[in-house]
Amino acid sequence: MLEFYPITIDCIEKLSDILHRSDILSCDFTAGNMFMWGNVYGLKVCILKDFFIVRIGKNGNYSFSFPIGEGDPSEVFQLLLNEYPDSLKLYSLNQKQLVWLNEKYPNRFNFITSDFGIEYVYKAENLAQLPGRKFHQKKNFINRFRNNHSDIYSKVIEESDDLEECRKIAEKWFIDKYNDAYKDEREWHAFELALNHYFELKYKGLLLYADGIPVAFTMGEEINSRIFDTHFEKTLPDYRDAYPVINKEFALHLSEYEYINREDDAGVEALKKAKLSYHPSKFVYKYNADTNSQQKSDKALKVLWKEAFGDDDCIIDSFFENTEGNARRFNVFVDGECASAFYLLECSVRNTSGVFHGYYLYAAATACKFRNQGFMTELIKSAINFSKDKDFLILYPAEAVLHEFYKKIGFVSTVRAYNGDNLLQIYDMTAEDYCRYVDEKGFVCYSKKVYRYYKTYAKKNESLFVNGNGLAIIYNDLLSESDLIIKDIL
Repeated sequence: MLEFYPITIDCIEKLSDILHRSDILSCDFTAGNMFMWGNVYGLKVCILKDFFIVRIGKNGNYSFSFPIGEGDPSEVFQLLLNEYPDSLKLYSLNQKQLVWLNEKYPNRFNFITSDFGIEYVYKAENLAQLPGRKFHQKKNFINRFRNNHSDIYSKVIEESDDLEECRKIAEKWFIDKYNDAYKDEREWHAFELALNHYFELKYKGLLLYADGIPVAFTMGEEINSRIFDTHFEKTLPDYRDAYPVINKEFALHLSEYEYINREDDAGVEALKKAKLSYHPSKFVYKYNADTNSQQKSDKALKVLWKEAFGDDDCIIDSFFENTEGNARRFNVFVDGECASAFYLLECSVRNTSGVFHGYYLYAAATACKFRNQGFMTELIKSAINFSKDKDFLILYPAEAVLHEFYKKIGFVSTVRAYNGDNLLQIYDMTAEDYCRYVDEKGFVCYSKKVYRYYKTYAKKNESLFVNGNGLAIIYNDLLSESDLIIKDIL
């Protein structure tokens, strides 16, 4: 049985060490964040080998984090799943974890967008320098502050007296927002706990002075050596114009970090607008999951196909009918919709060196509302891992602009190949080894069931069919009836 314990100062160093070695970007799992919010949300932690799992909730209504750590989480996650086989709830998943769950446990989990929105991650250099025209308004705010106030300077928080000044500023901020009931607010309790253990938590912070008094402060902790997480940023009620100043000053003090995470928008539109005004370079999207999974039917996949490619229903139906059992599906469902999907079709390459077996990555699509969230990248990485025992993985980008996207994941362009009198080019592909296998006699062959789909697509027994994306279907007398040659024409 997994044992979960309160997050205490004694385990901070261990949790931080595990987090630093992971690839987590989210603020949810920093040791300091979990410590100060532990009592509010009922956070407890279970440390297993080189991983930790966080449990959130009270009175038996629990959600769990995905195992946080470095390496393969399979064993640790299975222990968690064994204890909650029918009622496991997961929170604050990233795209990589979501795709991993979908691959390891198909149709087991239902994924939903987190109520806590997204986290905003910025280039530290951008916040420090505010370069270019897009930050022109921010620079104007800062100049106006400097013109309206005197004796402006910042001071690193390094003494108990500095923390006391932070407390005074925060107290006035809370009173202004919540009146005398501010001490009942959860954020106040979290802030006091963080302040009381500031040095033990290895926080970093900054005080801003103007007109001879402290007017603002900010503080946070590092997620890892590349990214810093800002937890608090407060000003005196009469110095609200100090926010852009202390933001910039703190970024200057964090020059050793590449990124600064300024946390999520809590689903609040005003916060979202404010965070977007600083032009984030990354977003950390968060998702929840439970094991009460809905049926991930062909219908949802077909809806995405229709949205992405606009094919007739008869063509879409033909693909699903004729590739059932022959196409390995990779997909992600979020909020009851198919967010992203593609299919791996088994194929082989024949040339003078022999026959080589692999997959053709086909019909890659992401729904409009889920684009730029990283789903396709993580799905393709999963497909590459799935194909590691094959000789190659190939695909044909539907648009020229996608070539750079696929190259970033590891795909490379191929050389020209000839087949008879037809000048053809083999698809772009991953696995640089494939280049060695392809010569001027190379071609790609598919099974009879996949052939039936393409025959429907072509609608006639044509010897050559080209659709709008330059996909060609070519029959070859040298092959048996069960084989099909497919290449893209220049």
